Amino acid sequence: MGRQFGFPTLNLPWAPECPPKFGVYAVRAWERGQDQAWEGVANYGVRPTVETESGAHPQLEVHLFETPTFTAGAELDVDWCTYLRSEKRFDSVDALRDQITVDRGAARLWFDG
Repeated sequence: MGRQFGFPTLNLPWAPECPPKFGVYAVRAWERGQDQAWEGVANYGVRPTVETESGAHPQLEVHLFETPTFTAGAELDVDWCTYLRSEKRFDSVDALRDQITVDRGAARLWFDG
Protein backbone atom coordinates (compact mmCIF):
# COMPACT_ATOMS: atom_id res chain seq x y z
CA MET A 1 0.00 0.00 0.00
CA GLY A 2 2.91 2.37 0.68
CA ARG A 3 3.87 2.20 -3.00
CA GLN A 4 0.42 3.63 -3.87
CA PHE A 5 1.22 6.62 -1.63
CA GLY A 6 4.61 7.17 -3.29
CA PHE A 7 6.49 5.57 -0.38
CA PRO A 8 7.28 1.90 -1.14
CA THR A 9 7.81 -0.14 2.01
CA LEU A 10 9.33 -3.40 3.07
CA ASN A 11 6.61 -5.09 5.11
CA LEU A 12 8.58 -7.29 7.47
CA PRO A 13 7.22 -10.13 9.58
CA TRP A 14 8.34 -9.56 13.13
CA ALA A 15 7.11 -10.84 16.46
CA PRO A 16 9.44 -9.49 19.17
CA GLU A 17 9.31 -10.75 22.74
CA CYS A 18 9.54 -7.16 23.95
CA PRO A 19 7.96 -4.94 21.26
CA PRO A 20 8.80 -1.25 21.00
CA LYS A 21 6.25 1.50 21.41
CA PHE A 22 3.96 1.92 18.38
CA GLY A 23 5.25 4.76 16.28
CA VAL A 24 7.63 6.08 13.67
CA TYR A 25 11.39 5.63 13.87
CA ALA A 26 14.50 6.59 11.91
CA VAL A 27 16.13 3.27 10.96
CA ARG A 28 18.99 1.64 9.09
CA ALA A 29 18.46 -1.69 7.33
CA TRP A 30 20.86 -4.15 5.75
CA GLU A 31 20.92 -7.66 4.41
CA ARG A 32 22.25 -10.05 7.04
CA GLY A 33 25.94 -10.77 6.38
CA GLN A 34 26.41 -7.68 4.20
CA ASP A 35 28.11 -4.39 5.09
CA GLN A 36 26.03 -1.85 3.18
CA ALA A 37 23.18 -0.28 5.13
CA TRP A 38 20.36 1.95 3.92
CA GLU A 39 18.77 4.75 5.91
CA GLY A 40 15.05 5.18 6.13
CA VAL A 41 11.97 5.58 8.24
CA ALA A 42 9.82 2.84 9.75
CA ASN A 43 6.41 2.52 11.30
CA TYR A 44 5.70 -0.16 13.88
CA GLY A 45 2.05 -0.53 14.79
CA VAL A 46 -1.43 -1.39 13.61
CA ARG A 47 -1.74 1.20 10.79
CA PRO A 48 -4.93 2.85 12.12
CA THR A 49 -5.50 5.04 9.05
CA VAL A 50 -5.63 2.18 6.53
CA GLU A 51 -6.37 -0.93 8.62
CA THR A 52 -10.09 -1.59 8.82
CA GLU A 53 -9.95 -4.85 10.78
CA SER A 54 -10.31 -4.45 14.53
CA GLY A 55 -7.65 -6.24 16.51
CA ALA A 56 -5.10 -5.96 13.69
CA HIS A 57 -1.68 -7.43 14.40
CA PRO A 58 1.22 -4.98 14.62
CA GLN A 59 3.41 -4.73 11.54
CA LEU A 60 6.84 -3.33 10.79
CA GLU A 61 6.91 -1.25 7.61
CA VAL A 62 10.26 0.16 6.49
CA HIS A 63 10.63 2.84 3.81
CA LEU A 64 14.24 3.31 2.67
CA PHE A 65 15.44 6.57 1.14
CA GLU A 66 17.30 4.75 -1.65
CA THR A 67 16.40 1.57 -3.51
CA PRO A 68 18.31 -1.29 -1.84
CA THR A 69 19.93 -4.21 -3.64
CA PHE A 70 18.72 -6.94 -1.32
CA THR A 71 18.74 -10.49 -2.56
CA ALA A 72 15.25 -11.97 -2.97
CA GLY A 73 14.27 -13.76 0.22
CA ALA A 74 17.15 -12.20 2.16
CA GLU A 75 17.05 -11.90 5.94
CA LEU A 76 17.22 -8.27 6.96
CA ASP A 77 18.42 -6.55 10.09
CA VAL A 78 16.92 -3.23 11.16
CA ASP A 79 18.69 -0.83 13.52
CA TRP A 80 16.23 1.37 15.39
CA CYS A 81 18.11 4.69 15.51
CA THR A 82 15.65 7.10 17.12
CA TYR A 83 11.96 7.47 17.92
CA LEU A 84 10.30 10.25 15.91
CA ARG A 85 6.62 10.21 16.93
CA SER A 86 3.73 8.06 18.11
CA GLU A 87 1.46 6.22 15.70
CA LYS A 88 -1.85 7.96 15.09
CA ARG A 89 -4.91 7.77 12.88
CA PHE A 90 -5.23 10.40 10.15
CA ASP A 91 -8.52 11.66 8.71
CA SER A 92 -7.46 10.86 5.14
CA VAL A 93 -4.83 9.09 3.08
CA ASP A 94 -3.70 12.53 1.85
CA ALA A 95 -3.07 13.63 5.43
CA LEU A 96 -1.12 10.41 6.04
CA ARG A 97 0.95 11.00 2.88
CA ASP A 98 1.75 14.55 4.04
CA GLN A 99 2.85 13.24 7.44
CA ILE A 100 5.08 10.57 5.87
CA THR A 101 6.82 13.37 3.96
CA VAL A 102 7.39 15.18 7.26
CA ASP A 103 8.62 11.95 8.91
CA ARG A 104 11.10 11.33 6.07
CA GLY A 105 12.43 14.85 6.53
CA ALA A 106 12.79 14.41 10.29
CA ALA A 107 14.66 11.11 9.81
CA ARG A 108 17.00 12.65 7.22
CA LEU A 109 17.74 15.53 9.61
CA TRP A 110 18.54 13.05 12.36
CA PHE A 111 20.95 11.12 10.10
CA ASP A 112 22.59 14.35 8.90
CA GLY A 113 22.76 15.61 12.51
